[in-house]
Amino acid sequence: MFAENRVHPRVSIDLTAQIGMYGVPLEEQPALAKITNISLGGITVQGEQALVRSLRLDRPESQRSSEFMVGFCLDGECIECHCRLVHVRRLAQHQYEWGMRFIYSSAAQKLQLAALIDSYF
Repeated sequence: MFAENRVHPRVSIDLTAQIGMYGVPLEEQPALAKITNISLGGITVQGEQALVRSLRLDRPESQRSSEFMVGFCLDGECIECHCRLVHVRRLAQHQYEWGMRFIYSSAAQKLQLAALIDSYF
């Protein structure tokens, strides 16, 4: 049996998110995915093969990025988060799961996300 080692427990959720390469505006990257859980530490995202190609995750490790931007809305408030890829898992032939850790640019951004998560749950 595995013990839960996360600092911030994750909460199950079903949200549509826009995901893209870090440094490129999300509106220029129309890739959509589904957030399946969230915490102050990060998110789990699921998507299809097209998202793998869009994020260049099908390239050799030396040629792909490990940092992405994820945008989503909770209760009408939208937020964009800088994330670092932590793990990739294949769920089915064309279905993938990515674990992503939030990279906060400021304490204010972390507080904004905490308030958003608290208000939703």
